[in-house]
Amino acid sequence: MPGPRERLEVLEGKGRKHLTKAEKVKRAAGEAKPEIPKQIRAPNYLPEDLRPEYVELGKRLRDCGLFTVLDADVLARYLMARKSWLEATRAVFEAQKTEDLKRQDDASRIQDRFFKQCQRCASDLGLTVTSRCRLVLPESKEPEENPFEAMLRERQEARSHA
Repeated sequence: MPGPRERLEVLEGKGRKHLTKAEKVKRAAGEAKPEIPKQIRAPNYLPEDLRPEYVELGKRLRDCGLFTVLDADVLARYLMARKSWLEATRAVFEAQKTEDLKRQDDASRIQDRFFKQCQRCASDLGLTVTSRCRLVLPESKEPEENPFEAMLRERQEARSHA
């Protein structure tokens, strides 16, 4: 069974698969290239107290090459689920102080529900260890300098200094 389809730059970075120019053009045309945001802005529906964290985390993800305009809602859902999970965790601790098993069970189920939502979003964004291990980021290769161009540049510099 074949593995998941990899982006052209990943294939080229690995150097294992050799594609013709026509195959590269065709493959590149079929790949989605979402825009990388220059400025990180929280969506309007995100609560005010989560906006600074959204901007900070969005910048970190963008700088790693993991955040595009398409990921804005996932990051917002992650932060809201995380906040709800923390509140549910506090409710579990409060319920554990009581003898009411039903209240403890209900609080624990709610906590679990928010944890799963948070975990799914974190995995989609590459925020978990396992999701980062699955990511295949291409290595940025510096283009090799053409010896002829280097010789011409050296001559030009020598002439300008003379």
